[in-house]
Amino acid sequence: MRPLQIILILILIAGLPAVASTKIVFSSQHKGTFSIYVMNDDGSGLTRISSFSERQAEPRWSPDGKQVAFLRDTDPSVYISLNTFIMNADGRNRRRLTNFKGNDRGLAFSPDGTKLITSRMPNRGVNAFGLMVVDIKTGTEIRISNLEMRAVDWSPDGKQIIFLNDPFRVNEHNLWIVNADGTNPRPWIPLKKNVHRGKPRWSPNGQQILYTEADLHIIENVNENGGKNISIRPAGTYRYIIRNVDGGGERILDIPKGWWDHSVAWMDNGEAVLICAFDDVDHIRDPDRSTQLYRYDLATDEITQLTQNLESKMHVDWISDEVYAVSPTGKYPIRWGELKKVYSTNQ
Repeated sequence: MRPLQIILILILIAGLPAVASTKIVFSSQHKGTFSIYVMNDDGSGLTRISSFSERQAEPRWSPDGKQVAFLRDTDPSVYISLNTFIMNADGRNRRRLTNFKGNDRGLAFSPDGTKLITSRMPNRGVNAFGLMVVDIKTGTEIRISNLEMRAVDWSPDGKQIIFLNDPFRVNEHNLWIVNADGTNPRPWIPLKKNVHRGKPRWSPNGQQILYTEADLHIIENVNENGGKNISIRPAGTYRYIIRNVDGGGERILDIPKGWWDHSVAWMDNGEAVLICAFDDVDHIRDPDRSTQLYRYDLATDEITQLTQNLESKMHVDWISDEVYAVSPTGKYPIRWGELKKVYSTNQ
C-alpha cells in the first residue's frame, strides 16, 4: 500500500464520530422533564438527542438504526396525553405520527421498519382501547384489535404481536399473543392470580420471550357508602424471566428480587439483557426514585451497572452496531459525572 493511501485511511479513521458505537437509547428525567438519550454499551458517550418541555417516553430503535420512535405528551391541560413521534437517530427531523386525544402506550417497529404498533388507551372519556398499526410514511392508522392492552412487541418474523392484556383488571395481568393482522388473540401462558406480568420483548432469533413478573398485594376495604375500595401494590418480589415461545423452558434470571422492573430489552444480539430498575426497598413504587441501567450476561449471570447518576431513567432499547450508524450533528457527549454535578447544583 502506498504511503499516501495509508495517510488517507488514517485521516478517515480519525474523522469517524466518537459516538459511532452508541447503541442504547432511553428516556431520562432531568429538572422535571423526561428527554431521550443515547449512550455506548459501557455507559460512556451519553448524548441527549431530544428535549422538549413536555414528557417524552418509550423510545424504540428502527430496525436499521436510522430512526427512533417515541411518545410525547401533547396536551399539558391533562395529566398525560401521549402521541407517537419519530425522528432521526441524531435527533433531527422530528415528526408527529398520531393525533389522538387519549394515550398511545407501548411502541414497536415492524421488522421491515415501515410500520409501528402502539397500544391505545382512553383519556378524557375517549373510549378507544386497542392496537393500532401506523404507516410511518403516510401516517395512516389501522386498528387491528379492540382489546385492552399495553407493552407491545412485534415478532422478528413479522407474524405475531405479544402484549399485556387487561391491564386494569385487578389480578389478571397476563401476556397474550395475537396474529399481526389482529386475528386469533390468545393467552400466551396460563394466568397467575395476583401476579403482574409485563415488559415482553421477543428475542432477536424469535425463539424466546423476555418478560417480567411482580407479585401483588390486593387489598379490599369497605368505604363509608358500603362499596369496596381495591388497592393494588407490589409485594416486593420481582422476577425477570426468559421463556421459549411455545411456553416451555422457563429461566428465571439471577437478579435481586427487590429490583423494581421498570423496563427490559435484549442486548448483544441475545447474549445479554438490558435492565432499567431500582431497588424497591420499601415495596412501594416511587416515581422519583433513581433508576439505573444494568447489563445481565446470560452466559455468566454477571450484572454490570452501566449508569451511576441520580437521574430517573425509563424505557430502554438496544440495537446492534452492525446496523447502527449515527453521527449526531450538533450534539455533544455528556459524562454521567458531569450530569450528576449539574443535577446536584440545580436542586
